[in-house]
Amino acid sequence: MFNYPIRMIEQILSCRLDKMLRIKGKNRDSQKEMRMRGFEERNCKEGEEFWWKHGS
Repeated sequence: MFNYPIRMIEQILSCRLDKMLRIKGKNRDSQKEMRMRGFEERNCKEGEEFWWKHGS
């Protein structure tokens, strides 16, 4: 039924979860976390390509 690799589905779900959790915990923004957020959002957009290149 699914043509997506399991890992890709996990990546998409964790991205969505992350964004929901971030909205709740917005008050603890640091510079490091801002960088991490940019990195994670890139992963969400390029999730499949990222995971195929770098694995997990």
